[in-house]
Amino acid sequence: MCSLIIRVGRAFRIPGWLTVTLAVCGLVAAARLISSPRVLAFGPTQRRVEIFVDAMVGADTNPGTAGQPVKTVNRAAQIAMHNRGNGTSTVVTIRPGTYREFVRIISAGPDLGASITFQASQTGTAILSGSDLWADWQPDPTNSRIYIHPWQYRWGLCEHPTGAPPIGDLGLRREMLFINGLPMTQVLSRGEMKEGSFFVDEARGVASLWPPPGTNIRGAKIDVAVRPGVFESNGVSRLSLKGLVFEHANSCHSTKPNAAVVVSGGTNNLVEDSVIRWNNWIGFDYWSAVNSTARRLAANWNGELGINGFRLKNATFEGIETSHNNWRGAQGQFTGWEPSGGKFLRTHGATFRGYTAIGNQGRGMWFDTDNIDITIDHATIEQNLAGGIDLEANMGPVIIQNSRICGNRREGIQNNQTENVTVTRTAIYDNDKAQIMVADIQGPRNGTNWETKESFSAMPGHWVLSQNIIVGADSKQLAYEAVGLSNQALSTFLSTLKSEGNVWFNSGTPDAFQVDPGSAGHPARIVNFSQWQSITRQDKLSRFGPPDTSAAPLCAVP
Repeated sequence: MCSLIIRVGRAFRIPGWLTVTLAVCGLVAAARLISSPRVLAFGPTQRRVEIFVDAMVGADTNPGTAGQPVKTVNRAAQIAMHNRGNGTSTVVTIRPGTYREFVRIISAGPDLGASITFQASQTGTAILSGSDLWADWQPDPTNSRIYIHPWQYRWGLCEHPTGAPPIGDLGLRREMLFINGLPMTQVLSRGEMKEGSFFVDEARGVASLWPPPGTNIRGAKIDVAVRPGVFESNGVSRLSLKGLVFEHANSCHSTKPNAAVVVSGGTNNLVEDSVIRWNNWIGFDYWSAVNSTARRLAANWNGELGINGFRLKNATFEGIETSHNNWRGAQGQFTGWEPSGGKFLRTHGATFRGYTAIGNQGRGMWFDTDNIDITIDHATIEQNLAGGIDLEANMGPVIIQNSRICGNRREGIQNNQTENVTVTRTAIYDNDKAQIMVADIQGPRNGTNWETKESFSAMPGHWVLSQNIIVGADSKQLAYEAVGLSNQALSTFLSTLKSEGNVWFNSGTPDAFQVDPGSAGHPARIVNFSQWQSITRQDKLSRFGPPDTSAAPLCAVP
């Protein structure tokens, strides 16, 4: 399949009919008349046209009606963007099937208020894929359990991200193979191959595949990822993506796009009831959008990040899951620096309701630099390798409420120089190292508010802890941990903390509060609850003991 770049030109109108420009795979075609589109009422002055897409029976020379659908989403997108230039809204209804193409829409003309919707006719049955089907795999003459196929690509390693820690070669690859929907494990030499793995020998131009036990290679569906993206929107407002599946984009840090789905710019956009899965690097790259919503979206099993959000303004996330991401990065021992279920930078005004991040080989959620007015409500953040929620260099306010932050392999909540945070009615349980970690360093984190251009200096202060269950599951798990402070002076965090009505506990030790990590000149200072109360002058109405409701079943992974 080919990729199209679709631009809106000068707006114009033709009474009664629509004129479209057809530009497919570099062929120049004349404008043609679109016959009998479905025209629906839309607002007091606008019209809305519905275009149908059907990979099985459609043809891109068809008008796009229900009886004569187009074949590709690209063709429907071209019609929709032409309609947008005329102020006509378009609903693109995509029938069940796998659409192996990259769709890109770019706003290049005046915005006349029209909307564009890409929707599956049945939720979850319309798949935009970055892979192609490869047949004719032949037995390897040297090993009958391995099958080989010519390999025409010479991608090499992806660029190493600037400033990132070292990444092993496997973490910088972009090849992906799937048999009957199941991912195969990539190895870097033929000698490493075993059942369920593949090896690409670029020098010889050969891909070798060792299928899982019981696979009938002749009848198997073998997907090979060949495109770095499947959908990209740039500057388009009132865009909706509904009920779609986006998969198998082989993007990496140095490809353009570097994500399966990119929505950049625009206002009042919506992504709903969709799945972004098994992509090589970022699943959903969400940039510079205003007053936009993601609802009931699963961005799971992506190679580095589930969702990357940047400069979002007044965003709403409802019923989102970003779990089991960073499988590619972890193969190269790349689990810090950026990999997360969701990472959000410079987001001003966002509500996260019902957010789930489980089993990411990085952080669960990460708010990195200049995030303000953030509310996280009813979140489930569990079993993430590099910690639960990381708050870094933000002025806030940030509210975390009615949530479960449990079983993470590092800290539950990490405060890396973030101010004005409220945590209430939340279970923070069984997180390795500490339930709450505070980087109490001497200097602030300086930055610039991207909207106002004003400078800020963030310190880890002015936190409120209220009505929480904060419980370590063994003696090595601190309830509170301070890191980075080089003397025993009362820290900014502790001197500005407001904490009351909490249940603190660790069944393995009464000394669960590290108020000073120690240094060359003095030992670490770990205290019990009564000493914590005396030092902080907080938690007078809190208690240290088992919670009324056991935290373990409360934190059971759904």
